[in-house]
Amino acid sequence: MPTIHELEMQIYQLQQDLQELRKGAVPESVEDYTFATLDGNVQLSDLFGDKDELVLIHNMGKGCTYCSLWADGFLGFHNHILTRSGFVIVSPDAPEVQATFAAGRGWPYRMVQDPDSRFSSEMGAYSEEHGYWPLLSTFKKTPAGIVRTGKANLGPLDSFCSIWHVWSVMDGGAREWHPSGWNGAPE
Repeated sequence: MPTIHELEMQIYQLQQDLQELRKGAVPESVEDYTFATLDGNVQLSDLFGDKDELVLIHNMGKGCTYCSLWADGFLGFHNHILTRSGFVIVSPDAPEVQATFAAGRGWPYRMVQDPDSRFSSEMGAYSEEHGYWPLLSTFKKTPAGIVRTGKANLGPLDSFCSIWHVWSVMDGGAREWHPSGWNGAPE
């Protein structure tokens, strides 16, 4: 059995290997999907803003406390992400529901609805059998159109939600901890 340090070094090396594989991944062409917002419909190409790259979070909606936890976690990186790319959260919730929920959590994010779930399905974030699944997708505008350059599942102990790593270092790990419906004030 390796020591904690030895295992951490193995994981670090695997993360480096994964990063190299992701750099070489073949981009997949995607259509310019239509989304619903409070201001009407927008195209995927509109979500890039003035950038040629886009980080898109496939969120399961306000009913998923885990998805809310991940979105909360991006608050600290949001302005940094915007220096390089657009950033948007897509969920099945109606735009009015998204706006109210985002305001209650202090999210500055642009949010859109995938009204017919077709985008979410084709990106691997929704199926009739399993419903919605949290996912991070990255896109790039190219002269030939929009391509998805990468994707990663979101879930406990992934690289995108640091609280799980904090819990893993604490006595007993995460134990039975689950994110609550926290809305800005402790329950």
